[in-house]
This record gives sequence, C-alpha cells and structure tokens, in this order.
Amino acid sequence: ASDMLEAGTQASMPGAERKDHTPGDPAIISVLVAEFDIDKGSVIRAQYPSPLDATEDALAELMLPEGAHNHEADWTYFAIRPMLRRDHSADAPVPVDAYVFRSGDGGQAAPSPSGVEGAWAPYCAGEALVLGLEVGDGGARALVLQAGRAEKLRSNLHSELQYTVLQDDFVSCYAEDGSAIGFHFRSHEAQRAFSERIESALPDFDDGSLPDPALLNSSFLSSANGSGSGIFLAQMVDARARSTPGSPILDFPRAAEPLVWVLNLVCTRKDKRIRRGAEVKAIAVATTDRFLHAYKPVLVQAMKRMLADSAAATDSSATAASTALERAVAGADSSLAARAVAAKVFEALLTMDLLALTLPSPLERQVDRLLGACATPLMYGGAMRPPAILSASAIWAGSVISVRIPTNMEPEEVADARVSLLVRTFGKFVPQIQRALLNYERVLFIGQSQRASTVCAHVLAAPLLVSPPLQGLLRRTFPYANLTSLAFLETPAFIAGVTNPMFSCKTGWWDLLCDVDTGKVLRAPVPIPPPNNSVVAEAETAAEVILGSRLVAGVEAQLPEGWVREICRERVRHLIAIGGAALAENEPEIGTPVPEQLASALLVAPSADVRVALRAARRNAGLSRAIRAAAMTAIHPSSLPSSLPSSHGVRAAVERLRGLRGRCSDGRAFAAGGFLAAEGGEGSSLNELGASEACDLLATLLDASRDECALEIFFGSLDATCATGALTPVALLLLYAAPEVRALAARLLQRLETWPQLRLCVRALNPFLVVSYEQQLRTADSAGSAHMVARALCHSHTTQTLG
Repeated sequence: ASDMLEAGTQASMPGAERKDHTPGDPAIISVLVAEFDIDKGSVIRAQYPSPLDATEDALAELMLPEGAHNHEADWTYFAIRPMLRRDHSADAPVPVDAYVFRSGDGGQAAPSPSGVEGAWAPYCAGEALVLGLEVGDGGARALVLQAGRAEKLRSNLHSELQYTVLQDDFVSCYAEDGSAIGFHFRSHEAQRAFSERIESALPDFDDGSLPDPALLNSSFLSSANGSGSGIFLAQMVDARARSTPGSPILDFPRAAEPLVWVLNLVCTRKDKRIRRGAEVKAIAVATTDRFLHAYKPVLVQAMKRMLADSAAATDSSATAASTALERAVAGADSSLAARAVAAKVFEALLTMDLLALTLPSPLERQVDRLLGACATPLMYGGAMRPPAILSASAIWAGSVISVRIPTNMEPEEVADARVSLLVRTFGKFVPQIQRALLNYERVLFIGQSQRASTVCAHVLAAPLLVSPPLQGLLRRTFPYANLTSLAFLETPAFIAGVTNPMFSCKTGWWDLLCDVDTGKVLRAPVPIPPPNNSVVAEAETAAEVILGSRLVAGVEAQLPEGWVREICRERVRHLIAIGGAALAENEPEIGTPVPEQLASALLVAPSADVRVALRAARRNAGLSRAIRAAAMTAIHPSSLPSSLPSSHGVRAAVERLRGLRGRCSDGRAFAAGGFLAAEGGEGSSLNELGASEACDLLATLLDASRDECALEIFFGSLDATCATGALTPVALLLLYAAPEVRALAARLLQRLETWPQLRLCVRALNPFLVVSYEQQLRTADSAGSAHMVARALCHSHTTQTLG
C-alpha cells in the first residue's frame, strides 16, 4: 500500500493544451470525493469548486472500481465524455419531422445540403415520427426512423452518411440510395444531444480529404526510414472538423475542446468496528492537463488525512449508528468533511506556479528525443546527462510538496505511460497490438487478478505504439471501464481496460483481447462470411517478427523508454512511406474514390508490408490520409507551399545519407540505422555516392545549420535509434575518399558543436567516428582545408544553379 501511495510523480508537460496558470484561473477543474455507502452503494460526497458535467452515479462507479476492496490502495484514470453526461433516457428515440430533398420540386424552403437548387418535401407527413440509433455489440449501426412500431426509414452508418448540422434544429444526411434526408428537431437542445450521440458513434471514415498542405511535414514526407520533425501528423485535425461547407462535418465547439482527465486514488481501511469491517474512500482531481499524475503527492496527503479523520471518528464513537436518522446525520457530516478536504486539495494545487517554468525550444525537444533514445549512457563533462525535468511545488498544510515535470510529452500521451511496460507484459505479441490499432479495431485489455492501475497503465501506453505519427486515439481510449456503463462499446475502434472476467466471454464486444495476467493476445472469432470492409487477420510479416524480437531484446537489455517508442514509430512511418510509394506508383486518377484507389494499389502490392499498410488504410482514415499525403508528395512535389521546399530539401538530404553504409575498425558493416547485421544487410555502399552529390548534400545541411527552424527539421529527420549515434549519416562522410567531402563533413559537425544544445549529439557518436572527426580537425591544414571547403561549396552552388 505504501508503494502505491508513494508512486512516482514524474510528469510531462504538453505544449499547446495548457492554459495559463494564474490564481483563480487554474487548469484544475474540480476535486471529487467518493466513498462506498453500505446502504446506497457508491456515492459522491463532494465536488469542489463546482460539479463536473457528468452524472454522479457514473462518476462514483468509476472512482470506486470493481475489486477495490481487495487492495489497500489503487490508482485509476478516466476521461469525462459525452456518454457520461447523459442518462439512459437520453438514448431513447427523439421526436422529429422528416423531409426528403427534391431538386426543382415544390416543398418547404430550407437550406440545401450541397447547394443544389430545390426544396425539402415532407416525408410521412401527418405521422408522429421518432428518430433513434440502432446499437449492436459492435456499437451504433444505423439511423432508424419510426412511426409507432412501424419502421419508416433505415440508413446504416456508412462512409457517405455526411451527417451535417444545417441549422440549430435541422440536420441532413444521405441515405444509402443517395437521397438527401432532413430531420427537424423540436429544439436546439434535442438536436445537439442527438448529434453528440452520432459524433461518438460515427467511425472515422476517410472522406477523401487531404490535410492542409501547410501541415505537411517530415512525418508525411519521410522515406521508408523517415522520422518526425517535432511537428507530427498528430497535429492534423479530423477532416469532419475542417471541411468546407457542403462536406460531411459536425461543427461542434465541444469537439475541439481538450478532454477532461481524472486522476483517482482509492483506498480501503479495514476496521472490525465498522459495518462489514472496512470502508472504501476515493479522492480524484479533474483537469485538462495530461501530466495529471504529477498531482499524486497532493492526493496521497489528502487521502491520509481522510483516513486519519475517519479512524478518529470511529474511535470517538462508542457504538455505530444504528437508526436511519443517526446514519443520515453521519452521512451529512461525512459530506461536509469531504467538501472541506476537496477544497483544501484544490487550494493546494493552485499554489503550483507553472508559469515560472521555462519550456524548452522545439530544437531542444528534438535533441531530447534523440538523446532519450540513445542505447548507451551519455557522458557530458564527466557526468551523466540529467533528464530534462522541471521542478514545481505545492503547499499542503504548511509543508512543501515537490513534484517533477519532464518537459517533453507526445500529443497522444497521458500521465506516465510506458511502452516498455507493454513489451514486458506481451513480449513478441506487441506487433499484433500495433497492427490492430492500425486496422482500426477494438482492443480490450483485461486483468482479472490485477489492480485497476496496472490495466490503466497498459491502456494508456497502447496509443504510443502508433502515435506519432497517427492521431486521435485518446478520443477513443478508456483506461478503465466496467459493466455498469457499457456506453464505450458504441465508440468505434475503442481502446479500453477492464478487470471483470465477464468481458472475455463477450467475443462480440472486442476484436483483440489482451490478457494482462497471462501476457497473451486473443483475436475474436471472425464471422463467416466476414462483414464488408473487415480486415481478415494475416500471419505476421517478417518485419513484424523482427520488430517483436528487437523490442524484447531491447527491453531485456534495459534500453530506455525513448528507444522503445522510436522503434515502434519507425515501423509506422515505414508503413506510411511504402504505402504512399505504392499508391503513387499506381497513379490513381483525380476524382477516383479513396477505397478504389487503395483497392487498386492493393492488387499490385509488391510485398506483405505494403499489403498490411494498404489494408489497414481501408479502415483507418488517419492512416489513409497519411499514405495519400505521402503519395501526393511523390507525384506532385511542386504542390508543396512556398514555405516548405527548403525544408523538403533538408529532409531529402538526410534521407539520402541515411541509406549509406561503411565499415568499423573491426570490419563490421554499419549504416545510419545501426549495424547491418541486425538489419539484414540493407543499405548502399559509401563509395556509390559521388563526390559532387556528397558536396551538394553537405552544402544543403551547412545552410540549414545557420537557422534554428531548419535545424529542427534536420534533427527531426534523424533516426533516434541508430546504434552509432543519430548523426551517423553525416559522420560517415568523414570516411569518404575525396578530401573535400571529408573537410565539408568535419565543418558541418564543427558548426553543429557551436550550438550548445547540439554538442552532446556530436559527442554521442560511435567512438570510431568521433576519433575520425577529431583526426580530421587536427591533421587538416587550416588554409588548405578552408580552400577545399570553399571550392566544394562553390562547385555545389554552381551545380544547383545550372540544375
């Protein structure tokens, strides 16, 4: 129990989600206190300073997880979602008036769904119509319009539904036969409530839209070995929130709001003098901060205070309350005490001055990414490089509580998620979980004999297997769920965690079951014939087998968390790159529907990994958009905005150099991606690169080394998992035969060392390459070296001008 209460407090600070922390305007939304009442069950005792937008019954059940009485202390996480805000009655059909759009026909004047001239004609006029959602094991399936018990219209949730809010109380959509249907609600509130249900139920269909070209970055434009640049695909918003009028949009301000996450501590105090011999209490903090686990020490102190007060009250009471009136008075006193503790926690969290913390620059974040993934300890000035952590403090009862906040957090990261935990638990099966996420399948983690905190930790780590570069997984992630609220089953491709063994028997509720107890994964039986657009499970590809073995070996060798994450990201970026290349080679015609583009490219897929990427893209809209953006870049590089050609040149230069290979002093072949013995011997020989091309590449990078934004792109394109150092693509040219190439490579590394934050990256190179670099600096004649560099740069600029 003490280990649970004194859990680590490292946290990560996101960049964009954080709102200003000033007294009276905190990111802390509310503090909640709950307990198990012997007469009422799970109840909320206090919410301070204001209640959350969720029913108290749902909050209480989530704060007191199943089996909490079996553990002295436990932590859980959950998010406040629309499904928690409505009660069961909100799922009932709602009364509407229905219309069908007739072009050039008479009818009631109303907005057109696509600007076509025409009008809305009444549908089933004079009948009392209600509109509802048909929900099955896999979530919402169809819109159903009924008059009494008679079904008047059914429209499955399909890729061309285009559910669009045209007015406050009027929406439209397309039926499967292509006709436009309109629904007029009785009020704006009724329309909004039903539209929120549609929003949470609609799958993330790919409507064919591409991201804004201004958001194209190294994650899009990377080659098979490409890497992100600090601006990830995760910054792309969902197409439905960014479409132009007439597109399938759901224009809700709530969709753009950050999720409200809840960190919950639940403890059990056993005492024979209490009815049933124990009491269970919970305290939680709700915040939009994704580094909410930094608040654990404050919650621990508050829980100790609550349990101590409860024990004192038990001691002072000679006999337990036996009448209903006495129990009611005791309950009222408990609510007052709970509110006092909640207020104290809220005030303590307000004392944390986060505005005084200095966040790193984007370039420093890239350096932290590279150094955090290093497989060997880094030495700087004779000492280990300290982790990039910011310190803050909170005041509780006159005492200072210190918290540590790391400065770098991924867009889809919550709390202290660790991908290495997934590898330790599931080992070689991790690639299967990653593929299920890429295939947009329902993934359920179950731990029948585990604490809820253990299951939550696995669930929160799962999105990091594919993000970055993919985005949007947190919106469908449920760290803890139970049988009292099954609304999460309506969410397509959810990632959820449970502790009740009943879920393992319901094979229609999930596609992949990950058993935390046994470390095995189980795929749900596939119905025969499979439903349309389903993904049939295939055998693991050779690359997935290598990935699983490499992850297991790395974790057993105690390689850092950053290395594990980068290995998984490289796999996703590789799939995006090869999928984009296959789609570009197929040259789809303009206007061809996205499913047809992918199906056509799939027929001529050259390898198993390409088939995996294209099949997954047919269901996963985020992956589909990324692959098509990579294909668009390959087919139409001139379509890049004017602000990106130079950055594209920097990425292209790094990617060209990452394909080189040379030999160490011991004769082993190595490349930018590590020793070739572990990579199958891929890579082109260093001698195959012409001196003129090498000078051009180095000149491009030398120009980039003068600007911090260009350097961010440069370092974002490097491979953080390279065993010989992230800058190996440049350092390999120190071994080139032509002296002017060696001189340019040494000049580039020397210039990088002039940036204080980059010096450690240069010194983290393989010792053989560091010796080569230092020898080049010592032995080269200063005048001759300057002359060779100037001549090489002049030749490079002349070649580029002629080109």
